[in-house]
Amino acid sequence: MGDEEAETDARETLTQLAAAIERHFRTELLGLYLFGSLAAGGFYAGKSDIDLMAIIAVGVEEGPQLEELTRLHDAFVSERPTWVERIEVAYVERGRSCERSGITHAAASPWYAPASRSTFETRVSS
Repeated sequence: MGDEEAETDARETLTQLAAAIERHFRTELLGLYLFGSLAAGGFYAGKSDIDLMAIIAVGVEEGPQLEELTRLHDAFVSERPTWVERIEVAYVERGRSCERSGITHAAASPWYAPASRSTFETRVSS
């Protein structure tokens, strides 16, 4: 697969993942931000991953909520074996520090926000 085909596959996978996350969280999903190599134009076929930050209205609690979200991700990658260990999503509760959630990247760029809600900008610093 060439670089252009790989990036197209990554963007199709990203679109499908965004739809799955939106179905899961519904109105609790406030925004979804793409960062990393795919956002910056440095995507490398077969090596780069998809990095997302989901801003949600209410945090994910350990227990049933976290288990359900884990099942969503496991099912998603089981249908796409080339993406195993290459999809990373940080779920950040609105108003919480990104550092608390393990985000250490210097910047996040907006990629997607549900159409029914207003968009906003977030900056993440290391």
